Amino acid sequence: MIKYIPFSILIFGGISGNFVKADDVSVLPIYQPIADKELIHGVLSSSGSTTLSPILKEWLKDFTSIYPSVTFSMKADGSGSAPKALLSGEANLGAMSRKIKDKEVAAFEALKFYKPYELKVALDALGIIVSRQNPVNSISLPQLDAIYSETRLCGYPESIQSWRKLGWDNPNNIQINHFDSNSGGHGLFKNMALCKGNYRENVLPSHHTSLEMVEAVQASRFAIGFASMTVVDRTVKALKVGKSEKFPSILPNTSSIANGLYPFTRYLYLYLDKHPDSNLEPHLAEFIKYIYSRQGQKTALLKGSFPLSTVDIGKQLNILRQSK
Repeated sequence: MIKYIPFSILIFGGISGNFVKADDVSVLPIYQPIADKELIHGVLSSSGSTTLSPILKEWLKDFTSIYPSVTFSMKADGSGSAPKALLSGEANLGAMSRKIKDKEVAAFEALKFYKPYELKVALDALGIIVSRQNPVNSISLPQLDAIYSETRLCGYPESIQSWRKLGWDNPNNIQINHFDSNSGGHGLFKNMALCKGNYRENVLPSHHTSLEMVEAVQASRFAIGFASMTVVDRTVKALKVGKSEKFPSILPNTSSIANGLYPFTRYLYLYLDKHPDSNLEPHLAEFIKYIYSRQGQKTALLKGSFPLSTVDIGKQLNILRQSK
């Protein structure tokens, strides 16, 4: 039997400071494999977020290269598929680019009599993107609401349908792109940009992944969309975003995302089927330790995401240790 030292001691002891710099994960401890690698065996199966999937795939590949007796499988059908796969037993890792909804927790708890266990594993942000030929450089949250929403709960006085209302002397209407309802970005944007209002019914087209969104916006100089900063590249332009037209607008970059100043900063999550009174299986426990190590957070950085703060990492592992 493997005897486990508390996670907070294993990988968090001795770290000082609050935040990992977005370009420096060297303050995090290096993951140290256990001596008898054959003791770590089993299957890691994931389902969910298309945004988290490239990072998660690298984590799984690296981890199984350390422990050859562990295998993995993946599905990336959108965040909405994660709670269902976790509940059915199809997956033991539910990947989500948004926080799990109350109704999803309730459905899980109705059958399991406990809630799915939540882990914050990396930072990301939604960039508001336009064509590089578009002269507009910034936008406010109320303006975004007026473009995408029929309710305009953020307070803009009228609907915005043409680029002229955003300062571009061009008569063309804004070509609106958004995510389908199964995507984590769909719900996050609704909560943050629409002040929890409703999307306009004729908002088309909708996309399944951020990569699809970037490609669609890049193809038309009159388009607008929003996508994970893990895939936003130089083929499109990310706009500065302000809370209102009276507040400074903020560009999504290393600094503004890492310190939470950019409005559309978000966590990326893994959810587990963990009973409060039981330990995780050894291969799951070791995998989580790997994610929060220097190697794991460096992978997140290399894949376009941002590493967690040392405080966040400590909190996650502390809570997990306390719940056995």
